[in-house]
Amino acid sequence: MTTFRTKIFICFASVFVGLLLTNCGINDSYNKITKDFYFTCWDEHCKIVLSKDDNPSFFSGVIIEQSVFALGHNSDFIIAKQHPHKDKEIHDSLTKRIFSTKSYNWYYSLKNIRDTVFLTVGDSVFFEDGKWFHTKYNWTDPDSLKPYKKITNYYLIDIRRYDEGYKLYSYDNEKEFNKKRFILGVPDDLTFEFYDKTLE
Repeated sequence: MTTFRTKIFICFASVFVGLLLTNCGINDSYNKITKDFYFTCWDEHCKIVLSKDDNPSFFSGVIIEQSVFALGHNSDFIIAKQHPHKDKEIHDSLTKRIFSTKSYNWYYSLKNIRDTVFLTVGDSVFFEDGKWFHTKYNWTDPDSLKPYKKITNYYLIDIRRYDEGYKLYSYDNEKEFNKKRFILGVPDDLTFEFYDKTLE
C-alpha cells in the first residue's frame, strides 16, 4: 500500500469510528458510507454521491452538493449538514450583468462600480464619458462564497427500502430537520460522526 493510499485509509477510517476530524488535507479522496453512497472530497469541498462504481469520482451521481461538513449514518439513515456554494450562482448573474455587452472600444460596461470586487486582480477599470468600463472577461469569486457559511442546509436520506430506492429530505433549518427525524423514527444516538469544525 502506497503512502498516499495509507493516508487516505487512516483519515477516513477515523471518520467513521466517530472521531471529530478537520479536513484530511487530501486533494481527491472518497470513502464508502453505506450501500452505494460515498463521501467524496476535492480539497475541502465534500459531497455525497451515489455510485455503483467502487472507485467513484468527485463528479459521480451527486446526491448532496458541496460542501458537506457533517455526516453520520446507520443501516437505515444518512444525515448530513452542508453549506452551499454561491460562486456559480453569483457568477451566472454577473455574466449577464457585467459581461453582456462591449460598449466602448470593445471594453465591457460596468453599471455598478461595486461589482469591481468580483473582477480579476490586475483587471483595468476606467471612467470615460460618464461611464465605468473594465477590460477583461473574467472575475474572481471570493472565498467567502465557497462554502457560504451564512446558510446551513440539513439532509436526511432514508435508505430503509434501498432496493426500491431512497428518499432524500432537505431542510434549511434545524427545527424542521429534527421534526422529520422524529417522524421517521431516526434514533437519537445517530449523530454526526464526521464534523469539520473549520466549516461550522
